[in-house]
Amino acid sequence: MAVLKLHPASKQVERDRQTFLGLLGECVSLWAFLDRELFNLTQAALGVDHTRAAIVFYSWANIANHLILVDRLMKHRLAAKDFQAEWKPLSKSIRLHLDTRSVYAHQPIKRTGSSENNRASYAYSVHIEPAERLLAREYHGLGGKSELSAKDLRKHAYSLEKLVRQVSEFHTAFKGIQPSA
Repeated sequence: MAVLKLHPASKQVERDRQTFLGLLGECVSLWAFLDRELFNLTQAALGVDHTRAAIVFYSWANIANHLILVDRLMKHRLAAKDFQAEWKPLSKSIRLHLDTRSVYAHQPIKRTGSSENNRASYAYSVHIEPAERLLAREYHGLGGKSELSAKDLRKHAYSLEKLVRQVSEFHTAFKGIQPSA
């Protein structure tokens, strides 16, 4: 029988904790890159310098609002068929990823202890605050689970990195598109 401790202090527990926090940090950092791409699209759509684009873009408080701004600009700048075929799928994917971001950006980390081969084992996850669960809200970012594990964060980071690349490629193509009439 393994003894679980309230404050475990082993090298493995610390490595697992650092791995989890590293994944969390990677996800947060990737959002900064995605936000930068949204800024680049704003500047290209407005056809202005960095300063003017920054005044418009950063007057919106958060990344969800940045996406609303870019959606409006793309709808105005792209032909309807290009907007539907090219931008809408990217925007939808960003929104789906935002649901997951909302969980790990606003909810606490939890350490759970268990016993494996008569040894204590600890896993880290992001979970919904128990008192908030009482409100019976849906958390789409959990993907039907009750919490986000290290595996979930790794998968999210991989998918988010791919999304940043796709938005960057869209930006490169967008710069060559003439405004819709």
